[in-house]
Amino acid sequence: MSAVCPEGHHSVTEDWCDSCGSPISPGPMIPSPLVVPVPVTRGPEGGDLSSTTRPDWPPADPPPPAPNCPICAEPRARRRYCENCGYDFDTGTALDHLVRTGVVVGWVAEIRPDREFFDRNDDDVVFPTVLTRRQVALAGDRTLIGRCSPRRNIHPDIDLSLAPEDRGVSRVHAFLDHTADGRLTVTDEGSANGTWVGDDPDPIVAGRTVPLADGDHIYVGSFTRITIRRRR
Repeated sequence: MSAVCPEGHHSVTEDWCDSCGSPISPGPMIPSPLVVPVPVTRGPEGGDLSSTTRPDWPPADPPPPAPNCPICAEPRARRRYCENCGYDFDTGTALDHLVRTGVVVGWVAEIRPDREFFDRNDDDVVFPTVLTRRQVALAGDRTLIGRCSPRRNIHPDIDLSLAPEDRGVSRVHAFLDHTADGRLTVTDEGSANGTWVGDDPDPIVAGRTVPLADGDHIYVGSFTRITIRRRR
């Protein structure tokens, strides 16, 4: 119990104020505030564990899951490059194994969706939302451009069934051939939607071989652009 002096101070003693020393006339007693003890958690050695075992509130949100590779669907594993195909999550580029390891020098094909080519077409398809870019080393004498079909035993070197799949590309669409003097040519194999080279508004004639130069663009399917580059 405590009393209140004329100055308004609370005092434990009832005759003189503990704070200012003023005499306290008899009056109503005010209950002292109730102090509730806080339980203390003791560890095996007797230490106070209250501050270390108290959980945070609200709990922290778990980190978002890492995305899968848009080229081969391999889980990212929180690294910049896909461990399976070498896709670069930061730049959106995937490199063929032979290009990444430096085994092959010579011609390289860079594949990516092209919005301007897509807008020129009248196909009932949707332009890809993920603009991936990948490179394929052109090894050997001939490179097939097409879409994979295990049932028909068709396995193109430039496989446009990989994400984002271009269904406007035929299974066996066109061939890139190396000439004896080290140049490169393209031949359309009678594809359903044709093959374009550079800014020519007309597709190349099926079965006719067209020479290519370093930096030339080949357009196939509904939105795919293939850029041919010479690695020296």
